[in-house]
Amino acid sequence: MKDKQVVIVGGTGSIGSALVRQLSAQGARVRVTGRDSDSLASAEKGASGVQSFLCEVTSEASVGEVFSHFDDIDHVVVLAGSSGGGPFMETPASRQRYVLEERVWGAIYAVRAAVPKMRGGSITLTSGLFASRPPAAGSVMLVTALSAVEGLVRGLARELAPIRINAVSFGVVRSTRHRHMGADQEPYYRRLGNALPTGRVGEPDHAAHAIVFAMQNDYLTGEVLHVDGGARLV
Repeated sequence: MKDKQVVIVGGTGSIGSALVRQLSAQGARVRVTGRDSDSLASAEKGASGVQSFLCEVTSEASVGEVFSHFDDIDHVVVLAGSSGGGPFMETPASRQRYVLEERVWGAIYAVRAAVPKMRGGSITLTSGLFASRPPAAGSVMLVTALSAVEGLVRGLARELAPIRINAVSFGVVRSTRHRHMGADQEPYYRRLGNALPTGRVGEPDHAAHAIVFAMQNDYLTGEVLHVDGGARLV
């Protein structure tokens, strides 16, 4: 990855931070986008060779403005996407629509902005366990969005070749996303981890390593790489 230019869309969370560190350690030129200026500043301080850009992923203009700074791009990773959710009949349609705008249209905007600046390389999107194992209730739109991302991967891999398009699908990963749980966070991880073949939930570095693999393996395209501790088996 030395001297490769990598753009990470939505790279200020736990997985994004781990990915920035891994890529920077390999000598990549890492560009990170996010919504929060403080988080972006931390990303720049946390690793060498990192540049950060404020970006609203649901805005095509905002995404396009960020990508206008780059003349050439080797790899793109799209991590942006909050959990979303809520009971289907009780959640306002505007909130449901936002999940799709963030997860699906955000990825589309990034791909459309990046491809004219790429001669090969890869684009890695992100999915999740809910695409194939929906929970009992409360995440209909997230399930829909993740499934759409996986379909997008398969279609784009054919149309945009030789650029490789893949997705990494995560199970439960230890993350600041769960910090609202407070003292219940660690018991939550233990309970879920004990039910997995691996006996534990994932760490951000597990997720980041899988993304780097998808970026580096030049025979991998149109695939969804599952990194979930075996959750689909139980």
